[in-house]
Amino acid sequence: MIVPMMMRRGALAALVLLAGLVAGCEENPAQPAPDPYPHLPQIIEECETNTAEVCGTWTRIRNTNLYNALWSQGSRALITAERFDAGGIVFTREDFAGPTPAMRARYEGELTGNTVVGGMVVWTDRGVTIDGTWHAEWVSED
Repeated sequence: MIVPMMMRRGALAALVLLAGLVAGCEENPAQPAPDPYPHLPQIIEECETNTAEVCGTWTRIRNTNLYNALWSQGSRALITAERFDAGGIVFTREDFAGPTPAMRARYEGELTGNTVVGGMVVWTDRGVTIDGTWHAEWVSED
Protein backbone atom coordinates (compact mmCIF):
# COMPACT_ATOMS: atom_id res chain seq x y z
CA MET A 1 0.00 0.00 0.00
CA ILE A 2 1.37 3.42 -0.91
CA VAL A 3 0.96 5.98 1.87
CA PRO A 4 0.87 9.64 0.77
CA MET A 5 3.94 11.65 1.85
CA MET A 6 1.87 14.04 4.00
CA MET A 7 0.44 11.09 5.96
CA ARG A 8 3.92 9.65 6.50
CA ARG A 9 5.26 13.00 7.75
CA GLY A 10 2.28 13.35 10.08
CA ALA A 11 2.87 9.84 11.36
CA LEU A 12 6.57 10.63 11.91
CA ALA A 13 5.71 13.76 13.89
CA ALA A 14 3.27 11.71 15.98
CA LEU A 15 5.99 9.08 16.53
CA VAL A 16 8.40 11.76 17.77
CA LEU A 17 5.78 13.02 20.22
CA LEU A 18 4.88 9.50 21.34
CA ALA A 19 8.55 8.52 21.84
CA GLY A 20 9.00 11.54 24.09
CA LEU A 21 5.90 10.70 26.08
CA VAL A 22 6.71 6.99 26.44
CA ALA A 23 10.31 7.77 27.43
CA GLY A 24 8.95 10.04 30.16
CA CYS A 25 6.63 7.34 31.58
CA GLU A 26 7.98 5.10 34.25
CA GLU A 27 6.36 2.24 36.11
CA ASN A 28 7.84 3.43 39.39
CA PRO A 29 8.55 7.19 39.36
CA ALA A 30 10.66 6.85 42.52
CA GLN A 31 13.08 4.58 40.64
CA PRO A 32 13.56 5.70 37.04
CA ALA A 33 14.49 3.03 34.54
CA PRO A 34 18.21 2.95 33.69
CA ASP A 35 19.20 4.65 30.46
CA PRO A 36 19.96 1.95 27.84
CA TYR A 37 22.12 4.47 25.92
CA PRO A 38 24.20 6.21 28.63
CA HIS A 39 27.02 6.93 26.17
CA LEU A 40 24.85 9.23 24.01
CA PRO A 41 25.07 12.99 24.64
CA GLN A 42 21.90 14.71 25.79
CA ILE A 43 22.33 17.76 23.51
CA ILE A 44 24.42 17.96 20.35
CA GLU A 45 25.26 21.31 18.73
CA GLU A 46 26.19 20.79 15.10
CA CYS A 47 26.81 22.67 11.85
CA GLU A 48 26.72 21.29 8.33
CA THR A 49 27.90 22.76 5.05
CA ASN A 50 27.33 22.28 1.35
CA THR A 51 27.28 25.78 -0.13
CA ALA A 52 26.37 27.54 3.14
CA GLU A 53 26.66 26.59 6.81
CA VAL A 54 23.45 25.71 8.66
CA CYS A 55 23.58 24.92 12.39
CA GLY A 56 21.22 22.90 14.52
CA THR A 57 20.58 21.57 17.99
CA TRP A 58 19.74 17.91 18.53
CA THR A 59 18.03 17.19 21.86
CA ARG A 60 17.89 13.58 22.95
CA ILE A 61 14.54 11.99 23.75
CA ARG A 62 15.04 10.55 27.22
CA ASN A 63 16.26 6.93 27.42
CA THR A 64 16.25 6.48 23.63
CA ASN A 65 18.70 6.72 20.75
CA LEU A 66 16.45 9.38 19.16
CA TYR A 67 16.88 13.15 18.99
CA ASN A 68 14.46 15.98 18.22
CA ALA A 69 16.40 18.31 15.96
CA LEU A 70 15.89 21.95 15.00
CA TRP A 71 18.03 23.93 12.55
CA SER A 72 18.60 27.67 12.28
CA GLN A 73 16.63 27.89 9.02
CA GLY A 74 13.60 26.14 10.58
CA SER A 75 13.97 22.50 9.53
CA ARG A 76 12.77 19.95 12.10
CA ALA A 77 13.72 16.28 12.09
CA LEU A 78 13.99 13.06 13.99
CA ILE A 79 17.62 11.92 14.31
CA THR A 80 18.49 8.30 15.09
CA ALA A 81 21.87 7.37 16.53
CA GLU A 82 22.75 4.22 14.57
CA ARG A 83 26.32 4.00 15.88
CA PHE A 84 28.20 5.99 18.52
CA ASP A 85 31.46 4.45 19.68
CA ALA A 86 35.23 4.64 19.31
CA GLY A 87 34.95 3.06 15.86
CA GLY A 88 32.87 5.95 14.55
CA ILE A 89 29.44 7.48 14.57
CA VAL A 90 26.45 7.26 12.26
CA PHE A 91 23.26 9.28 12.57
CA THR A 92 20.28 9.18 10.23
CA ARG A 93 17.83 12.03 9.76
CA GLU A 94 14.22 12.23 8.65
CA ASP A 95 12.67 15.70 8.43
CA PHE A 96 9.02 16.22 9.28
CA ALA A 97 8.60 20.03 9.22
CA GLY A 98 10.12 23.29 8.00
CA PRO A 99 11.53 24.18 4.60
CA THR A 100 12.84 20.62 3.95
CA PRO A 101 9.98 18.30 5.04
CA ALA A 102 11.05 15.49 2.69
CA MET A 103 14.77 15.62 3.60
CA ARG A 104 16.64 12.51 4.69
CA ALA A 105 20.32 12.45 5.57
CA ARG A 106 23.12 10.24 6.82
CA TYR A 107 25.87 11.70 9.01
CA GLU A 108 29.15 9.85 9.54
CA GLY A 109 32.26 10.82 11.43
CA GLU A 110 34.93 9.98 13.95
CA LEU A 111 34.78 10.87 17.64
CA THR A 112 37.50 13.11 19.03
CA GLY A 113 36.68 13.62 22.70
CA ASN A 114 33.34 15.43 22.80
CA THR A 115 33.44 16.47 19.15
CA VAL A 116 33.05 15.29 15.60
CA VAL A 117 35.44 17.05 13.26
CA GLY A 118 35.57 16.53 9.50
CA GLY A 119 32.40 14.46 9.36
CA MET A 120 30.64 13.70 6.08
CA VAL A 121 26.91 14.09 5.42
CA VAL A 122 24.75 13.01 2.48
CA TRP A 123 21.34 14.68 2.10
CA THR A 124 18.53 13.35 -0.10
CA ASP A 125 15.47 15.45 -0.85
CA ARG A 126 12.84 14.48 -3.46
CA GLY A 127 15.28 12.38 -5.47
CA VAL A 128 18.20 14.85 -5.37
CA THR A 129 21.29 13.76 -3.42
CA ILE A 130 24.08 16.11 -2.36
CA ASP A 131 26.97 15.71 0.02
CA GLY A 132 28.77 17.98 2.43
CA THR A 133 30.64 18.17 5.68
CA TRP A 134 29.56 18.55 9.29
CA HIS A 135 31.03 19.01 12.73
CA ALA A 136 29.53 18.75 16.19
CA GLU A 137 30.24 19.16 19.89
CA TRP A 138 28.55 18.40 23.20
CA VAL A 139 29.13 18.65 26.92
CA SER A 140 30.00 15.39 28.62
CA GLU A 141 27.62 14.20 31.34
CA ASP A 142 30.53 12.63 33.28
